[in-house]
Amino acid sequence: MSITSEILALPDSEALEAPSGPYEGDLSPLAASVVRRWGEGRHEGLKWQGFTFSSGIVKPDSGVVASVWELLNDQPTLGAAAIRVANLLPGNNRVDVVVDVGWDSPLTYQIMFLIVN
Repeated sequence: MSITSEILALPDSEALEAPSGPYEGDLSPLAASVVRRWGEGRHEGLKWQGFTFSSGIVKPDSGVVASVWELLNDQPTLGAAAIRVANLLPGNNRVDVVVDVGWDSPLTYQIMFLIVN
């Protein structure tokens, strides 16, 4: 499986404002990155995948959200298969993901990560 990635720049943390209101905890501005990862691998059922990132992008305490969708002819598509991120664990420069493809034959999919530090 070949893995490629694309990092989309978001505003610097100085440009983000913390919300105002009766909140508790650290409301300091956060730095965020959006990273798209995809592979040519196809599968059905549960599959564990590990993705590595440049130094400092992902830490064990990073907030990571992942979204997954089917690709058809290298284009995102809304197919009939149920595809979901079943589990996710951030680590040092790495995110481990379990994707569940509910289809009886292999499908190609793309994963996008939102990483907040």
